[in-house]
Amino acid sequence: MSLFRELEAGHPVLVLENRGLSFSPLYHYSVLAGYDLLDETVTLYQGDQEPAKEALDTFSRTWARSGSQGLLALPPGELPAEGGEGDILTSIIELEGAGQREEAIAGFRAFLVRYPKSWRGHFSLGGALYLSGNTADGIKHLETATKLAPDRPEPLNNLALAAYGEGRQDKALRYADEAVLKAREQGLDLAPYLGTLKEVGGAFEVEH
Repeated sequence: MSLFRELEAGHPVLVLENRGLSFSPLYHYSVLAGYDLLDETVTLYQGDQEPAKEALDTFSRTWARSGSQGLLALPPGELPAEGGEGDILTSIIELEGAGQREEAIAGFRAFLVRYPKSWRGHFSLGGALYLSGNTADGIKHLETATKLAPDRPEPLNNLALAAYGEGRQDKALRYADEAVLKAREQGLDLAPYLGTLKEVGGAFEVEH
């Protein structure tokens, strides 16, 4: 059970149980803090009460009746024990989108420890670092992203903006031109890449 793998990693899980009936649900939140397969029990915290043990079979049924929902609240830089690469990265990106950039940077760094060859991870960390003022490290991660995914236009587009921001227009134009080319090859929407090319001072033809 994935819940148990999170507990083994030291991550208590907020779970939703339905302790009622199918026609009369009674939802209740608890913190799952431990389990014992020999005794076939789980340890739950409910509000301010002392931890209580519950039969594993009972918990499995009440948790399943609520849709098997669980929530992890992890400190910055710590990843869940379970979860796919894409889901974990998306959750960190959403954290940055919520205005928690420093926490997201810690998350991206932890993500790259687990997935060092992820171009999206380097791309995301590079952008976050650049926006936080750490331009040198941000550019390094964007450059790594281009090496890991040479066919992707996104890192090139951000490198163009970074170079332009540093006053290196010739380099910005090269990156922007290449980003437009890659986007066209990938069949992507050209608008954001043409917009960058225009911003850094390049010329382009609009395709009809």
